[in-house]
Amino acid sequence: MSEENSIAQAPRAAERDASQETVPQAAFSIPDDLAKRYEIRAIEGRSETERRVGLFAPGNVQTPALEISNERIVANRDDRETVENLVKLARHNGWEGISVDGSPEFRKAVWQAAARSGLEVNGYEPSFAEREAVERQRREEAERERKDAERLRKDGKAEKDGEAEIVVEAAEIAIDAASPNAFSEFLASRDKAQAAERESEKLADLFLGGTHEQRQAEPRLANALEAEAEMRRHLEAAFEGNDQRIEAVSQEGRQMISDVLRRGLDVSVREPTPVRQIEPIQTNQMER
Repeated sequence: MSEENSIAQAPRAAERDASQETVPQAAFSIPDDLAKRYEIRAIEGRSETERRVGLFAPGNVQTPALEISNERIVANRDDRETVENLVKLARHNGWEGISVDGSPEFRKAVWQAAARSGLEVNGYEPSFAEREAVERQRREEAERERKDAERLRKDGKAEKDGEAEIVVEAAEIAIDAASPNAFSEFLASRDKAQAAERESEKLADLFLGGTHEQRQAEPRLANALEAEAEMRRHLEAAFEGNDQRIEAVSQEGRQMISDVLRRGLDVSVREPTPVRQIEPIQTNQMER
């Protein structure tokens, strides 16, 4: 068994500074969904004192996907599902930080999964672009969770009130002989609004995460790109020589522009309003 790709619990600050002996870690607990996903059984170690538990994926009874020992969790596979389950084990057992060892690809994958879960990672230093991508994913996941919670709340209210299975968020529609197509017209209007919302989401994501060529090829981003370029010129003039500051504020500005596009609005650059000079009032000598 290779221990190349593995993680260990990163010590807390209080434990690093303490002079007393570290308290042994308690036995691992395995989440219910992983207990159903894997076949779990004890496996032999290098010595009698080494206790390990193997999590075997369906169809592979020879090599466990994950191995849990007293100090580390070892991954014998580096696919996305295995890495995410590795991090899930750490979170489930109360780890606040992870020390990762292994190949660069494995360490990067662990950092991405752990960062989305809010865990600190030692052993991999992400680039600015990687941090931005993970932060964007966290915002998108939070927004999806918010929408799901809102949808569940509305569905629950509909059941309580004894309404139909489909909750109509707009006003109640009366279908009578005078307007036999009212419901069809409502559905068409709703579908059109939902399609526009999806297009706005795609446009915002393209602006924020698309390549330069992809962004330039989308005519609907012309105003947003012009606003971004104008913002960049002002920042370079204001923070001349401070590239790190320019880049940080530029990212905040790009996020603001993306949020505007996500709401279905447009972005434009306006010329500054000229300021008229105010002449002082001339006081008549006779009035003094």
